[in-house]
Amino acid sequence: MKTVVFWGAGATASLGIRTTREQSEFIRNLAPLDETSLDERVRKALRDNANTLWGDALRDMLTILGDGRSVAEATEVGDGEIAAMQRHWEPTSGAEVRQRILHLRAAYDWPALKEIVKACPGIRAEDKFKINDLFNIMDLHDQSGHGFHADNTFLTPQQVGSAKSALKMLLQAMFLHRLACGLPGQEGPTRPPLRFRTYLGPTNAEGGNRAVGRALRIAGILSWRCELREHELRSNRPLVPNCGESGFEQELRRATHWESSTEAGSVP
Repeated sequence: MKTVVFWGAGATASLGIRTTREQSEFIRNLAPLDETSLDERVRKALRDNANTLWGDALRDMLTILGDGRSVAEATEVGDGEIAAMQRHWEPTSGAEVRQRILHLRAAYDWPALKEIVKACPGIRAEDKFKINDLFNIMDLHDQSGHGFHADNTFLTPQQVGSAKSALKMLLQAMFLHRLACGLPGQEGPTRPPLRFRTYLGPTNAEGGNRAVGRALRIAGILSWRCELREHELRSNRPLVPNCGESGFEQELRRATHWESSTEAGSVP
């Protein structure tokens, strides 16, 4: 049995998860064209939870990733960035802190992502920026291997890929924030997905068990056929004259419950 699940915005929106338009707004608030302070950007992005531990964590994360620095300054690490890293990680030396910060910046290039956001269509209009366009731009230049010419710098294909990783990480953090802050105590929105999971889980497990059983039967038939062929080659004569390829195919059909299109029957 094969299962196809159509999971769209209607399902996630009922759980309080931000829709595509709201995801675009989240990224645009964190990476605006003007010089808005980090505190103000986090406040707009997280709305009512900006002054909680979630707001502190998001501010520290963007600080660690070089918020306020240009792409060319990615290897510079200041005292504020070191302090933000130390609030979430306890190393044995200051050199380890700096190394961890540079490692994170190489994996999640936040300054590069902000440069790409500035080049997106509709970024200068209030409601025209679309996260789909942002992903399309990064996919195009990442896969071409030619890099990306931003307004103030040139981004290598590696930097474009790291910027995409930063975008996905921020969106995952946004989803986690909403699930942690919005769903506890709200049984109504979560009831349909939980019922769906309760039904689908055992059904898929049953189908998986049947598939494993068929695979084991096929493996046994193939092993038997290989041993039979080896004996035939050694003795230079067929051990079972009536068991040709047609008989072999019939055994496979029985093991997989499969019948050809010219015969009656169908896949169970």
